[in-house]
Amino acid sequence: MLDFEWINDQHICPKPSLVEEPLQTCSLTNHQAIFSISNSITKLQPDELSFAFFDLGLSEYDYYILSKIKITDSNTFTTYSELNNLQNKTADFLGLVLDQSQEDYIADKVATLSVRLVNNIIAASGHNDAVVSMIAYNDGLDGYFPCWHIDKTQEEEIQKQISISTQNVFIITLKGASTIYHVMDAKLREKFNLIANESSHSYGYDRTLTYVQGEGLDKLFNVKNSYSANFGQGSVHLAGFLHGTIHATPEGEERLVLIVTPGDELVIQKLSN
Repeated sequence: MLDFEWINDQHICPKPSLVEEPLQTCSLTNHQAIFSISNSITKLQPDELSFAFFDLGLSEYDYYILSKIKITDSNTFTTYSELNNLQNKTADFLGLVLDQSQEDYIADKVATLSVRLVNNIIAASGHNDAVVSMIAYNDGLDGYFPCWHIDKTQEEEIQKQISISTQNVFIITLKGASTIYHVMDAKLREKFNLIANESSHSYGYDRTLTYVQGEGLDKLFNVKNSYSANFGQGSVHLAGFLHGTIHATPEGEERLVLIVTPGDELVIQKLSN
C-alpha cells in the first residue's frame, strides 16, 4: 500500500473565504514559498511517486484577485528565455483572454502574481532560466476526455529521440480545476508504452486520433483514482519517456494555467529556434 501523505505540502495559512474588499493578511514569505517548492522537488521519485504538491504562499489579496478572473476566450502563449519581459507579455496575453468589462488592474495583478510564482520556482529549482507557458480555456473543453500523456524533456524535444534524463515541470492553476495525476508502476508503464503515440511535446494521445471512451489509455487510468492539487497549491512532476509522470487536463468550463519548466539557458535557446 503506497503512502501518499507526503504528496501534499500543507498550507501554513488557513484557506481564506471570499471577501468583498481585498485584504492583505496571512501569506507565506517568498523564502517560505521557495522552501515549500524545494521540499516538493526532493520528494520526487522516478516511476510511481513522480509528482508532488506545494504551497504557493498566496495572500488573501491574491485569492481575491484570482476570484475575479473571468475568461472569455481560449488561447495560449509561451516564452523562451524572456523572463525580463514576462510581466508585460503575461499582461498582454491576459488582456486577450479575460472579460473586457473587468477592471484593467485584474490583468496586471494576475501578471504580477504569475511573475512572482515563476521567480520562486526558478529560485527553488537551482536554474536561472525557464520556458513559461500560460493556457486559457473558456469553452469547457468541448468533447472532453482525459488526454493522458507524459511530457517530453527539453532534450527529447530538441534531439527528437528518447533520453534517459528527466526534468521537472511545474503547473499552477490560477482558475478552475487542477491537473490530474495518476500513479503508474512498471507494469502499467509497459502497457502505456505499447499504446502511447508520440507528438511534438509529449507521449500519449495524439489529438488527430479518434478517441473511444473506455478504450486505449483511458482503459489504463481511472480519473476516480487520480490526484490533483488543491486551489492555492502548485504541482511538480517529472518529464521524460522513461520515468515521466502520467497526467491529464481536467474537465472544467473555465481554466487558467501557468506552466513553468526551468532549464539551462543554452538548451532553452535551442528549443526556441
